Amino acid sequence: MRVLATTTPGLEPVAADEVAALVGSDGERSARGRLRFETDPAGLARLNLYARTLNRTNVVLHDGTVDTLADVERAATGVEWTRYLRDGQAFAVRSSRHGEHPFGSPDVASAVGQAVVDGYRDATGHRLPVDLDDPDVTLRAWVREDRFTLAVDATGPSLHDRPWRTADHGATVRPTTAAALVRFAGHRPHETLCDPMAGSGTIPVEAALAARGRPVDPTRAYALADLTFLPDGLLDRVRADHRERAIVGRTCALDTDPECAAATRTNARAAGLGVDARVADATETPVDADRVVFDPPYGHRMDGGGLRRLYEGTFRSLDRGSWRSVVVLTTREDLVPWTPDERLPVRLGRLEAAALKFER
Repeated sequence: MRVLATTTPGLEPVAADEVAALVGSDGERSARGRLRFETDPAGLARLNLYARTLNRTNVVLHDGTVDTLADVERAATGVEWTRYLRDGQAFAVRSSRHGEHPFGSPDVASAVGQAVVDGYRDATGHRLPVDLDDPDVTLRAWVREDRFTLAVDATGPSLHDRPWRTADHGATVRPTTAAALVRFAGHRPHETLCDPMAGSGTIPVEAALAARGRPVDPTRAYALADLTFLPDGLLDRVRADHRERAIVGRTCALDTDPECAAATRTNARAAGLGVDARVADATETPVDADRVVFDPPYGHRMDGGGLRRLYEGTFRSLDRGSWRSVVVLTTREDLVPWTPDERLPVRLGRLEAAALKFER
């Protein structure tokens, strides 16, 4: 089956690497923040359970070119809806549109929704219920320039919403982005990793969970469990094959704020982990770890001079430390004194940032 997965815009190569490792498929970037690839039902379940860099997976039902809203409706009408929906299942259409068109996203959703209702009724004589607030099945419709993609959501709520995040400090990197940074750094389960500006510990917790090979969320429900075209009991069978690593490398988290160190310990406990969280200043503490990954402040609450001193001091400390690779996610490349070995442009909401990788 064709799958379209979403990830942090700019980190598609890292997500594609994880997809290949989990299901053996080569992911292709179809748009910013999106990957396309092929997998089977077991692979789809495995990605939802274990992919740490993906936000959502969608099974593609149609993909082609369109010129008008009528083309969108015809494409949706051509889908065999009795294969993807069953009597009594409430559905909703979530749509987005990019480019110059004489119609908007609500028009796309309305056209697709009407095609689903009409198509299913023509085939079965029954009308499917629509529930925009709490649907059993969510359809996703994207129009980007002249391309129309229609898919069914196999995930449900975004995978970036991790159950262990019980403590926060208000300026936290998304867990899916944090996991991608850890993977970008080349971190392996037996290696040590340190975040010298850990905040509430998102990066080290994600690193420790990935090292152990734990599911993203062992208890959550997934939309794919209600999809009629997938085998019954699929998730349970894939879960039954799980084997967790017992021995992994040490993970540490440093921060100047004692409340942040405490928040990291709280989150680590919620995840069932042990993370070495300590109060320390990144500008004065050389780090000894295989991988160093951090997300420094963006400067919204600091004057320009303070942010510059933070960067200068941190990289001086890194220069005195022992490590194999450093990855930093920053919106202020102009303050980074080293030339990266690899750079990925990253979109963080409305902010343009970059993930910079340095190797020894």
